Amino acid sequence: MAISSTTSTSSTAATSTTASSVTGIDYDALVQTVVAAKTLPADRIDVQVTKNEAKIQAYQEMQSLTATLTDAANALRMPEGYSSSSDDLFDQRTAYVTGSSDASSLLGVSVANGTDLGSHSVEILQLATAQKIASGNQASAGTALGLSGSFTIAAGSGTAQTINLTATSTLTQLAAAINDTSAASGVSASVLKVSDAEYRLVLTARESGQSISLAGDDDGILTGLGLTDSDGAIANELVAAQSAILNVDGVQVTRTTNSISDIWDGVTLDLYGASAGTSLTVEIGSDLSAIKTGIVAFADAYNALRDFVLTQQSTSSTDENGDTTQSALFADSLMRQIATSLATSLNHQDGTNSLATLGITLDRDNKMVINEDTLDNALLSNLDAIQSLLGFSMESSSTSMMLLRRPTTLAANDFTLDITVDTAGAITNVAVDGDNSKFTVNGTRITGAEGTEFAGLVFVYTGSSASVDIKLTSGIADQIYQTGTLASDSATGSLQSKIDDLGDYNSDLESRAADIRTKAETYGENLREYYARLEAKAQTAKLLLKQLEAASNTDD
Repeated sequence: MAISSTTSTSSTAATSTTASSVTGIDYDALVQTVVAAKTLPADRIDVQVTKNEAKIQAYQEMQSLTATLTDAANALRMPEGYSSSSDDLFDQRTAYVTGSSDASSLLGVSVANGTDLGSHSVEILQLATAQKIASGNQASAGTALGLSGSFTIAAGSGTAQTINLTATSTLTQLAAAINDTSAASGVSASVLKVSDAEYRLVLTARESGQSISLAGDDDGILTGLGLTDSDGAIANELVAAQSAILNVDGVQVTRTTNSISDIWDGVTLDLYGASAGTSLTVEIGSDLSAIKTGIVAFADAYNALRDFVLTQQSTSSTDENGDTTQSALFADSLMRQIATSLATSLNHQDGTNSLATLGITLDRDNKMVINEDTLDNALLSNLDAIQSLLGFSMESSSTSMMLLRRPTTLAANDFTLDITVDTAGAITNVAVDGDNSKFTVNGTRITGAEGTEFAGLVFVYTGSSASVDIKLTSGIADQIYQTGTLASDSATGSLQSKIDDLGDYNSDLESRAADIRTKAETYGENLREYYARLEAKAQTAKLLLKQLEAASNTDD
């Protein structure tokens, strides 16, 4: 008997359940098990990536806390660069005015950073005033004046400006025309309403101590308005122009303005009132309040970083939701190195002065605790010692040597410069231990050569040939600034290097995990196709078996 054939079986058909499978095998489960086994290394990589991400986050938090501490320390040291800086809290100044119960209503004082400290006496005899004149009464501000022609107007060093009128010009329009040229002429105008039927034009010199000049009145406008009399003189002077007169440290001084900034460098006096016989004392001092605020901010920033380190040093930590997590930086060598270096800086002493001089002690967690009474007393009585303890200082065996600039971090701090100066007073050679390649010379400037341990140092020397011993000392804040900068700098800091390295490592791990999963999925697809072919063959065999059995039954 002929055996019939079938074309209903597909070689790519896949069976996913035992119920529909000829063999009763769950091929999907087999494939999933195999793929899962092959992707297990990728899952382990995912765990490592997650741990690295936690480390990156922790390093970033530490970087931010360290940068905050670095900024706070920077304000308490002499910042690198030129000898003075607006960033230096010890360079900030404030002024106190005493000598009268109403001193603040007589005199205001503002002081620039770095201004010389000292005490001065000021007696204000007379305020500077700008001349103010008025026209005669006019019946209305908005009706035609009936005057036409021109005149010129100016005050002090202003440029004379020509003002033109027509017969229909009003008082308001005249004031507007004067104000249009005010910047050049130095005179401003306004209309004063005396009553409903009385209006006057008021002219004011823009600068105190200056008089108004009116000229060119060939058409009689100024006389007609009542600004000048028949002789051309000012008819109605409301306020006379005068200069400010004051006694400063016993010397009489005259200025055309009430805001005076050229008596002492960095000091501006604002005169508010005159009071002959009242001697005011102007005390220019360091801004102790700003320094105290800076010291407190420094301690707070250090303590915040210390809290972070303590948390990371524990085997686990509790987050804000109360969940316990493994500390990302537990036993981390870089964190330990930075924390140790910062803590060591706090032990620095300047002679007999230490943190205790500021009223600062360290608790059992090595966090700063401030006694404000002790700090206040130290600021009032021992400010120089505080600055020396915290900041940067230079000792030189020659008074002719001055430090002009220094680098962010010091690589050399105790050395001798052998300086040769010719008969004309020019520096011809500078050597350290016989090596003249360490510094370059330009006029009186001695500059550390790039690539050497002296790079970034710039000195000015005005003496003769000599060997000059130099000692550069970093105080507590300066040391912490240097350590903090090396750690937290967003471009070159050690924490950023760790962050970048972990980021690169994670990228590599993620790429490897993705590659593993791709290969596993490809293997799974190949396995499914293989099982599909087996299932198809099994189906063919089953069908053949049924046909054979049917044929056998028919023959019987």
